[in-house]
Order: sequence, then structure tokens, then C-alpha cells
Amino acid sequence: MCIGSLTTARIIYAIPDEKSPIGFAYCNPVDIQGPLELLYMQGLIGTEDSGEQSVHMHMLVSDKDMRVFGGHTVEGGNIVAATGEIIIHELDEAEFIRQYDEQTGFRLFKIK
Repeated sequence: MCIGSLTTARIIYAIPDEKSPIGFAYCNPVDIQGPLELLYMQGLIGTEDSGEQSVHMHMLVSDKDMRVFGGHTVEGGNIVAATGEIIIHELDEAEFIRQYDEQTGFRLFKIK
């Protein structure tokens, strides 16, 4: 979980895509200019099937007009303004490994 404030946010979100096995894909990254209130962020930290660290986060932000935006965070472009207060819960008995899922066409975490 994370709350705080951002000067800018970068997200992607689902859009219709008839070519996708499940009917949607993700848009190109969208930059939202701040100041922004970081209302909520959650996700998973695991590893790719190659062994590299993998972070999958979703967030909600609101702008000066109290409009709310949400989606997957994208590396770069999410710049903390005043603070980013983060809580990370470690699960000793679980391993999250991201790998390609043929049914969806996406790289998804599998719990082992």
C-alpha cells in the first residue's frame, strides 16, 4: 500500500482490442500532470521467469479538480512531490513468478 503526492504520474490502462485473446490490450503510456494526490497503490513484487525482479503496481491519483485516474504504473514518470508512504508485506511461504500466459497473451504472476 502507498499514499502520498506526485508531481506527475505515468500509467497504462485497458482499451478494447479485437486482436487480443481476451478482447483488450493496454494503451500507450499516459502522463498525468500534477500536482496529484496519490490516493492508493498496490501490487506485487516478484521475479520474471528469467530471474530478474518484476514489479506490478496499480495506482489511483486525483488532480486539482478532484478527477480520479487509475491504471498500471509505468516505470519513469511517477515523480514523488512531498512524500510517498509505502508499506510492503513480505510473504515467506509464497513465490511470485511472472511468465507468459497463453490464454490471455499477457505476462502474469503465478504463485508457487
